[in-house]
Amino acid sequence: RSGRLHKALVLGNEVATSAFAHQMARKYAGMFNIGGEAKEPKTPGDVEAAIYGEIERLKNEPVSARELQKVKNNFAAMAVRRGASNFNMLVQLIQYEGGGDWRSINTEIPSILKITAEDIQRVAKKYLTKENRTVATNTRKPGTKAPNDPAMTGLSGEQQAVVRRISNQIKAETNLERLQQQLEAMESQLGQADGKQQGLMKIIMVKVAERIAELSK
Repeated sequence: RSGRLHKALVLGNEVATSAFAHQMARKYAGMFNIGGEAKEPKTPGDVEAAIYGEIERLKNEPVSARELQKVKNNFAAMAVRRGASNFNMLVQLIQYEGGGDWRSINTEIPSILKITAEDIQRVAKKYLTKENRTVATNTRKPGTKAPNDPAMTGLSGEQQAVVRRISNQIKAETNLERLQQQLEAMESQLGQADGKQQGLMKIIMVKVAERIAELSK
């Protein structure tokens, strides 16, 4: 919630109830996914335009040293957590080997720590272009509502929208290691969250655990 997309789209111009961005790297081809859920009475088009604005800002304004360091710290912390058990290490080695070379497990974090604000601008200008993008817009039929989930009773409309979006992402996730990492990260952060956030995190943790169980069958 401290990321620039959330600050700009949710807290800033308030066109969205939630916003996200994540990389899906593959051996031969991958994708960088950016999205958000419109906040009534805004439209998906409003969210799309706001996302393009943030992409252009990323191309034209260097990321601050503080913001860049925060991201690097997060990656380093996740790497430490991933090495906490032999099973997680095994899954990581399999994933890295499938992605090209298992030795990348030793070089990925040092490479990330070398990234500069200029590198980010250069890559954004090269890859985040109109020619490279594919846009998907999901809408509900007029007069319909999202199905009720008893677990979301008591959550605000914004929190329910967040849970629905994350639940859909969890259902679409097929990477068991990534799900396990997410669950471990939330477990470690749970004690630091306030009461409302803890309730939200516990619901999402259940969703992740259920998806892990499905993939482990």
